Amino acid sequence: MKGFLAVARREIVERRGIFLAAAAAAVLPFLIPLLPAARRFGASETRLYAAAFLALALSAVLSLVLGTTTIGRDLSERRLAFYFSRPIGNAAIWAGKLAGAWLLIVMVASIVWIPAGLFDHATWAREIRSGLAVSVGLAFGLAVVVSLALGNAASLALRSRSIWLAGDLVALAVWIGVMGSISMPLLSAGAPVVLQRFSLALVTACAIALLLSGGAQVSIGRVDPIRGSRARFAALWGLLFAVAGLSIVSVAWLTSPTPKDLVSALTGYATPHGSWIEVEGLARGRADYWSSFFYDVDSGRSVAARKGREGAVAISEDGSTAAWTQPSGILTEALQDVWFCRLADPVLRRARLPISARIGNIEISPDGSRLALHGGGAFGVYEIPSGRLIGSVPPGTDEQFSRVAFLRRDRLRIYRMPFGVTVRAGEEPASVEILDFDVAARRLVLRATIAPLHRPFSLTFDDRAGRVIVWERGSSLSLFDSTNGRLVAVLGNAGWDAASRAFLSGGRIAVAEASDGTGRVHLFSSEGRPERVLDLGTADLVRLGAETSVRTLALSIGPKPSVWGAGDSFLLDLEDGTLRKLGSHLEPVAAHMRWRLPRPEPGSIASLLFSRSDGSLLRLDPMTGKLTTLFRGR
Repeated sequence: MKGFLAVARREIVERRGIFLAAAAAAVLPFLIPLLPAARRFGASETRLYAAAFLALALSAVLSLVLGTTTIGRDLSERRLAFYFSRPIGNAAIWAGKLAGAWLLIVMVASIVWIPAGLFDHATWAREIRSGLAVSVGLAFGLAVVVSLALGNAASLALRSRSIWLAGDLVALAVWIGVMGSISMPLLSAGAPVVLQRFSLALVTACAIALLLSGGAQVSIGRVDPIRGSRARFAALWGLLFAVAGLSIVSVAWLTSPTPKDLVSALTGYATPHGSWIEVEGLARGRADYWSSFFYDVDSGRSVAARKGREGAVAISEDGSTAAWTQPSGILTEALQDVWFCRLADPVLRRARLPISARIGNIEISPDGSRLALHGGGAFGVYEIPSGRLIGSVPPGTDEQFSRVAFLRRDRLRIYRMPFGVTVRAGEEPASVEILDFDVAARRLVLRATIAPLHRPFSLTFDDRAGRVIVWERGSSLSLFDSTNGRLVAVLGNAGWDAASRAFLSGGRIAVAEASDGTGRVHLFSSEGRPERVLDLGTADLVRLGAETSVRTLALSIGPKPSVWGAGDSFLLDLEDGTLRKLGSHLEPVAAHMRWRLPRPEPGSIASLLFSRSDGSLLRLDPMTGKLTTLFRGR
């Protein structure tokens, strides 16, 4: 230890002239607020940030200079022989010189910054309380170490002038290629926190490897450049490729969570028949890395779907096939690849279709044999698994967006409606176009136009029965025939602003509304004729789920519409109006899937799932009326 301290002290004393330059630089932050351009920012903040900038800039330059000269120059000029002639260990010489350089840089930064920090101590104390100063300090210390390590390694390699320098360049190219391929899953996952932590750990590990390789050259090679270069090369690339091996293991673990690792399970899709669902969310120990899975609720089988938040998913109506998209490249604006999996196979295998396109959403045919991809208003129908394009539909106008649903294997229903929900001055009433696409004949037919509609409006669909419910603010809640655009019935008045709508089995219609602090469910026949009104009691918001059985409807009742998780779930008997509480802070999953899954079958898995505000996902047993936790939240 005594030798280590002596070497470090000598390193600082030999370069003490740098302190004079630092003292001169410390005066500049007090002069900058006098400039006219700086007065509008405040003198205190200007002094502090100017001092911080000067300290960081001077430290960065000094780190690189000292990194390249502290050991490399002394070794090439054989001045290190002075230390080797003393009773000091080889490792102590290397560590002492680097520690002295690191302390010298910290002292220079302190000389530049401390006067301004003391002069404006109140502002500095505020920055400390915010946590920014601590983060900057830690980043500064690590940056100095990395710069010293990088400069030291580069200097030792270049000054050696040996054949090992060519080996360094080859190994560096290979290592960069390996690390690039290892990091690609994290780069494309859209998880900045995970990527930041991985990068920080990688930079730290590389800095340690660079420092240890310099120590190996000094400790083993002493003043012999050939022997030292050989030792440095072996230590450096042995450690860096060990880092690459650890990175492979780390990235594989980060990108391979299981459904049981999820801490906030969200259901994006569920098949109306069978027990397969798509569940996604954040996984334990992986920060903001977002994962998606297809999960069989009955058997517990699963297959990983997309990585990251970007992409779309679909499950066929018969539960035999799942499909999803994920970005082809790092940028989210890039093309997306299409993948699929046969869920009925004994062994679940992911397979990629030969399709890359800009895709907004996907739909899969009831039998899982065809896939409709749409984005930007255009549609293409493809075969699974060949990926062959069967037919395409030209896009609508720039003011329209679309919803697509398979009526059967060879027929698509397309709803085209205007973008936006706000009313602009002088805006004409909107309209909804309903079209059918015959896949075999490649023919697009306009079935109906529903107009005029007052914005904002919303739609509820029953694709198979050919019915659409249209709600217009300031107008009415109306039932239309989607095959010809005919108004079938008016279901409600303009006062039902908070109405929730659902098509039930047999074509019946349920409309829940909350007005004057009281909730009600209005039941209608398939032709829109009123049947009965069920009183729900006190409610500010009612959301309809799906039928857990042919006579029981799940719903949530909430006192605070603007707060997620404030609602409680209930089961409503559609025959006698009995209301039974199921649980607190619960929402029926089906209430949030009406757009893609308009009418789940009674008792299907889509009708039995409930989500809790803590991220838990629960399943209802319709026989016992009890809830079972599938995925536990935070």
